[in-house]
Amino acid sequence: MNEAGVSFTIHRILVSATDENERWVAIEDAPFNQRTGARQWMPDGAKRVVGQRVARTVTLDEKVLARRQGPQLCRGGCLRPTVVNFGESDAAGA
Repeated sequence: MNEAGVSFTIHRILVSATDENERWVAIEDAPFNQRTGARQWMPDGAKRVVGQRVARTVTLDEKVLARRQGPQLCRGGCLRPTVVNFGESDAAGA
């Protein structure tokens, strides 16, 4: 049973780290999406709720984590660039 307007992908992400009752409560309280200006579920928003790594980093913590963990593999096995260049100089080469 899916909540109207919430995709199977969102349910699949949320079920990975919450019990069923918590998931339904979370689904009713969609996060605010800054890009669209609306409260809606997107895969990255659901991943943030359960503490998974997101595809598009927004916060400083997400960017640092992405940099430490290295690039993410996409489904086809290719590298997905998620690392943000902070303008750091190479200490070893300086």
